[in-house]
This record gives sequence, C-alpha cells and structure tokens, in this order.
Amino acid sequence: MSRLEIRGFEAADLARVPLQPALLRLLPELARPGYGRLLTANGSLAWTGLKAGRVVGLGGLLELHRGSARAWTLLDGAGLDRDDWKAITRAAARALGQAAESGRWWRLEAEVVAGYRAGRRWAELLGFRFEGLKWGAGADGADVELYAVKLPSVRARRSQHAGSA
Repeated sequence: MSRLEIRGFEAADLARVPLQPALLRLLPELARPGYGRLLTANGSLAWTGLKAGRVVGLGGLLELHRGSARAWTLLDGAGLDRDDWKAITRAAARALGQAAESGRWWRLEAEVVAGYRAGRRWAELLGFRFEGLKWGAGADGADVELYAVKLPSVRARRSQHAGSA
C-alpha cells in the first residue's frame, strides 16, 4: 500500500480530486474559472495530499479579511485509509499552527455541510467550536454549520500535541 504524500497546493489539483458524496453538490462552484487560483491567494497555506500520484485531498486557509480566514478541505473519503486520515489531519493541524504563528489571523472559520457528522467530528478534532447554523449559506444554497477557533487556542493545542509525541 502506498504512503500519502503532502505537498503544496497547485490550482490544477482542484480538478483532480474525487469528492466525497457529501461534497458532490459543490462541483459547479469548484469548476468556476479562476477558483483554484483564488484558493492560493494571500498566502493561503494550502496543501495537496497525493497517494500513488493521485490527488486524494486538498486543504488550506483562505483569507476572508484582515484577521480572519476560512479553513477548507476537499477529500476523497473512499480513497483514504486510517493512516491517510492521520496524515491529512496532521497537514490540516500544521496549517492551523502556521496560521497561529504567522500572526496574520486571529480567527479561523470552517463550514461543514449541515448534518454531516464526520465533518463535525473532524472540525472539533482540529480545535474548532460550533457557532451556529447558516441557513442557505452553502455554495449550492444548502445549510451549513459554522465552526470557528481563536488562534491562541490553536497554538496551545499544537504545543500540547507536540509534548505528547
């Protein structure tokens, strides 16, 4: 079985990731011209996960405005095993830690498709806390759950994990 490789995100990777069923509704938004370039703008701290040369996950941070950014991920749930999930979780945590250390942002947000339990659990594992439901706020008009984290808590979580490794 091949090992997951994490490298910097490239705009072309966006067209190469097979999406989890819960995310298929986002395809029209992701196919918009220039969307991949948008995800690399403003030092987005974006990453790509590759397995045997195949894109299986993408993620990063997209600046919303000074002091605030949105965390995003697009994953191929079927193509990932337990070790892959661990590597992707580490890549996401590393991006959050880099955001905290950069001092550029004091708040990060993440949106999860409403009712998507695995997405909720992952957001919470990364230190995000549920803030509320955003009705019709998804790219396709679907409801999304808003999660957020203040960055000093990300920095503290990261140092706790580093001490236990």
